[in-house]
Amino acid sequence: SSRVLWTLAVTQLQRSFFQLHSSKTMQAEYLLQQFHFLSTNGYTLSVQERTALQSSLALLKENSKLHKVVFWGKVFGIKGDYLIAQGWQGTILSKKQNYYSTDGITWCYLDALSDKMTSECERIRGMFAGDPSHEYFLEDLNPPAEPVPAPKPPVEDGEEEVPQEEAPPKPSVPTIAVKEEYRLAHLIASLDKDTSVVPRGAFILDSNLEVIPNTTFSGLDHKAAGKIASYMHLRPAERLAGKSLVEKEHLHKTIDFLDTLDEDIPRGCWSLQFEPGYSLVVMRSLLWPGYAAYHVPGTTTYGSFYFGNGERNLDLPFML
Repeated sequence: SSRVLWTLAVTQLQRSFFQLHSSKTMQAEYLLQQFHFLSTNGYTLSVQERTALQSSLALLKENSKLHKVVFWGKVFGIKGDYLIAQGWQGTILSKKQNYYSTDGITWCYLDALSDKMTSECERIRGMFAGDPSHEYFLEDLNPPAEPVPAPKPPVEDGEEEVPQEEAPPKPSVPTIAVKEEYRLAHLIASLDKDTSVVPRGAFILDSNLEVIPNTTFSGLDHKAAGKIASYMHLRPAERLAGKSLVEKEHLHKTIDFLDTLDEDIPRGCWSLQFEPGYSLVVMRSLLWPGYAAYHVPGTTTYGSFYFGNGERNLDLPFML
């Protein structure tokens, strides 16, 4: 019996090794594919960053028990840059887990923000400092009410009034401190909401109404790939419920359950271009300069990345 147990243990160890090796190989192949298409947007990663990402992301996936981990992009800062990775467990629309790194080796988890912190981060402008511990000081729009001072005790005849110590002067404008780590988490959430581009048909709804990859997806043809309406946001739909019955009549329930890019506001906030040298289509966001999604027509190759300073183009409605 001990020999049987030993054989089973060795078999399990070999199976775990090959699964980890296969996972690392697939992760490395996907990263090499992303790096190959980075140049279409005018950005690239150094040799040190590429080497570090190929090994550290596989370890991050294994140690964090994640179903999948992808390289999300790079946020430029004044003192340093942030490399961003994103992973999730379960379905593709489940709660995503975001990580950042300044060297491509050590990854730090970014917590979800409260509604109050989200509104505070929305007020910050300018480039990132590049230091996670950096603090931004903002005016407190809802300062706590000042306590009413207690009345002075009456002074009896013949007694001298005891002078009370004056309180230190308070700042004229109450401020609150927001760490750059919180701002980074808010940036990722905002970008995912406005972008997260995938080709139509790459994901479907199964019988349990869960979003799963479409195993029969073979890519868009060249005609469909040249239309901005053939690409969707991989996030819960926001405009689908507001469509009329006439508009829903031509939709496929298992495929057209996401919002399409041609409905984004402001109209014309996406730029679609063919790259003949790479035989692919690239969608660039004009609202978030630095975000790009790509797809090779007729294949299952698609993806996206962000390389930017983390600022939204607020002047876009006046530029179109």
